[in-house]
Amino acid sequence: MPRFYFDAGSGMCKNFIYGGCNANLNNFETQEACETKCALYLRRVNKVIPNGGRRYGSGDMDDCEELPQRGQCDGYEVKYYFNQAYRRCETFVYSGCDGNGNRFDSEEECEYRCLGTSESRTGRPSTRRPTTRRPTTTTTTTTTTTTAAPQVSGRGICSLKNDRGKYCGEGWVLRWYYDNESSRCRRFYYGGCEGNPNRFEGKEECEAACVYSTEATTRRPRPRSCRESQYGCCSDGVTYAQNYEKSNCREATTRRPRPRSCRESQYGCCSDGVTYAQNYEKSNCRDVVIPRNGNDVKEVMVALGDSTLLTCSLGGQDIRWYRERFPLREDWYFRVHRNGSLELRNVTEDMAGSYSCRPSNTYASSVLEKFKVEISEPLGITAGREMVSVSPGETATLYCLGSGNPQPRISWARDGRVIQTSQHYQVFGNGTLNIYSVDQDDEGDYICMASNNVHSPVRQGVTLKLKESIRATIRPHRNDFTNGETVRLVCDASGFPTPIVQWKKRDQLLSTRGKIKVDGGELLIRSAGPGDSGLYYCIASSDGNTAEDYTSIHIKPYNNRGQCKDKMSIYGCRRVVRGSLCGHTTFHNRCCESCTAAGYPRSF
Repeated sequence: MPRFYFDAGSGMCKNFIYGGCNANLNNFETQEACETKCALYLRRVNKVIPNGGRRYGSGDMDDCEELPQRGQCDGYEVKYYFNQAYRRCETFVYSGCDGNGNRFDSEEECEYRCLGTSESRTGRPSTRRPTTRRPTTTTTTTTTTTTAAPQVSGRGICSLKNDRGKYCGEGWVLRWYYDNESSRCRRFYYGGCEGNPNRFEGKEECEAACVYSTEATTRRPRPRSCRESQYGCCSDGVTYAQNYEKSNCREATTRRPRPRSCRESQYGCCSDGVTYAQNYEKSNCRDVVIPRNGNDVKEVMVALGDSTLLTCSLGGQDIRWYRERFPLREDWYFRVHRNGSLELRNVTEDMAGSYSCRPSNTYASSVLEKFKVEISEPLGITAGREMVSVSPGETATLYCLGSGNPQPRISWARDGRVIQTSQHYQVFGNGTLNIYSVDQDDEGDYICMASNNVHSPVRQGVTLKLKESIRATIRPHRNDFTNGETVRLVCDASGFPTPIVQWKKRDQLLSTRGKIKVDGGELLIRSAGPGDSGLYYCIASSDGNTAEDYTSIHIKPYNNRGQCKDKMSIYGCRRVVRGSLCGHTTFHNRCCESCTAAGYPRSF
């Protein structure tokens, strides 16, 4: 299958036939992918250099051909470098140490070293936008297309809109342009012809021209005194600071000595002087933490919606803050004061976590001061059983579940004394209290208390009582009743916990219905008839224990022969009885015999 690879000798991407196995990283599906991946090397090899004389030796010119290097310190200095592709001097940000020879203090010095005095500032071809030579795979001929752009100078280039130009027949090439709306450098494909000067071969080149030079080229009206300025004064009290880092101040721009080791590292050394740092934040280093009150991390507790201030004791105004090891960006919720302290405003739950600060001028050692911010929650106790009862000799278990942040500590007390773990008591870490071999002396009130030394303690009471034997007794009564009378039975139940009383007849529980009424231990049967005769059971139950008592009732039928008779048909009187109409005088008189036999008194 056809593929492309980068040939370092010729500085071009060439095609080859790939068998499909044992591939390495120098294997690309398209020529554009190859050139994009190897763009850094291509920029240093395939330069488009207009004809012109050079007045300096090869050593000086080699410096001018180098790409600008920021260095490995934390300073902020605006310097100039020579852009070999566009044959002009441009600005970039220098950190204060390391880098290479393609770095000059002024634009005049850069032009003098790399262009020669014959090329003046107005005469250099700064607006000509060359395209990278595109190698072909079938011939050895290399074609170079040069497109003239309108005359635009300075940062006006960066304000131009993106223009893809026209397609020249050599394929679309990947370029970069500065997007004024997002203030970022973005990729686009250039046709090879026309377009405008807002077109760069690499992202670094675009950022050096339009991003890093923004702050250096933007000027604001100076206030009457540096103390009234936006960024304050330098240490001399007179010089105006140009930014929060005070990079223009003498104490901030002084170069720091290069460490003896790790000099090849772009980001310097860790605090041990040997380990290579992998980035400017030195996130791979084992940081040296300043102890606070004997602890490596200072814990800060703040309530939801409140504000707190994290004070960095490392000193200085050039303090950098990190959140979860990433640089912290200031906004309304996070504000860094001039003294280096960090203010957290209107704290929310997602603002909890680890924070750290370090001076920006510490290069040889990565000194940190760490903080842990936690969101406090009010204390509370989950309500459980307010009364617990056990039999004598058993184990009583009292539960108490606390909530809040910091996590509360649970303790138990009785009669004003804190209960400690012993042979009789055991207090568990989750707040449970066990009382072994309970007797009468253990009855009473127990207090559960949750505290965390931040909020006021909260308390919850639990009562412990011993279980008593359950008893059920039916009060004395007469057993024989006449048809139509009211039967009243009363059952007394005792014990602890307080038992529940129920009445039963023929294995069926009785409830209030019709002429029967059940009210706790009292049973009423109005207009009792022969069908109500039988055994009645009183059942008392409590916590799985039961007790019962029983009695018998006999209802004698009322002899009404010859005294009252039904005046309606037998079927009509049956409907009167079934419809419970015997309570009405009219129906009772017309069905006297049937209503009396049904249990309704004749005297009604």
